[in-house]
Order: sequence, then C-alpha cells, then structure tokens
Amino acid sequence: MKTVVVYYSRYGNSRIAARLIAKQLAAPAHRIEVKRRKGVVDSTFSALFGRRPKIKTLNLQPDDWDLMVIVVPIWSGRPATPLKTFLAETRLAEKQIAVFFTHTKTDPHKRPTRWMRKVLGHFGARLVTVGGYDISVKNHTVLKQRVWDFLAQFPPQAIPASPRKLEARRRTKK
Repeated sequence: MKTVVVYYSRYGNSRIAARLIAKQLAAPAHRIEVKRRKGVVDSTFSALFGRRPKIKTLNLQPDDWDLMVIVVPIWSGRPATPLKTFLAETRLAEKQIAVFFTHTKTDPHKRPTRWMRKVLGHFGARLVTVGGYDISVKNHTVLKQRVWDFLAQFPPQAIPASPRKLEARRRTKK
C-alpha cells in the first residue's frame, strides 16, 4: 500500500508528529504551505468563519498513493484552515485518509472528527482512523506513544515490515 504524509504546521508541533509518522511508515512527507502567513487573530477568525487561505500547490497525483495521513493542528475547535484549501484542491475520491491532530483543549475525537468525516464523505474519501496529541504536555515520549497508538489502528498492509522482518523473510524463502 502506497502511503503519503501531508501536514500543516504553524509552530512545529504538527511537523514533529508528521516526521515521526512518516519515518515509521517509510513514506514521504509533504508540507502544506500558505502563500501569505496571517497573524493569530486573523487565523482565528478564518477558522471561526470557515475562510480558506491560498496555499502553495502540492503535486500529489491520485495514483501516487492509496492511504494519506494528514497531520494538522486544531484551531478554535476545527482543523486548521489551510487543510480546508488542501482538501478542496486535491482529488480524494475513493481514497483512505487517516488524521492525526495536534491540539490543546479540544478533544480530537469529537467535533474535529465529525467535521473530517463530513468533508471527506463529500469528496468521496473514507476516514480510516483518527489520533491526536495534546501539545500542552510537551513530552516527546508521550508523543511517540500517541503516534504508535495511532499507527496500531492502521490496516496491516499500510505498515512496512521492519528490516529484521524483511531479512527473516528472505532467509525463510531460500
């Protein structure tokens, strides 16, 4: 199964989580970048009123991946607004999507997950799993544990075999 990791990060928390996930999946990581960065107040109003900022184009072709992992922060109880633009500009029909939220107060399994299911359903994609990490904890060990818990929910074919397992398979085939 071909996997790709896509993330948006304003302060680096989602970037760290995305890189950990990409490393575990042996998948490329692509960053969603806004064309013009807004201040915190403008970003909050954009999140509250559903505005979509312009982003730099990511050249992801539907044939390049089967499973997309999206890592994004939660702003004002909703996924960050650059994600909305990305989803609108990317062909997602009949694809599997997994989402990992970075958050502080909002429970990612409630309102943000409902929003993702609704939007992905509109585009014909399927939400496979949702995970999250409370960035106020600021503990790398806890982040790793949340990432492993998240990856444990993936379909088995999405997780690449470790080098030891691959070597063991080669020996048994001889």
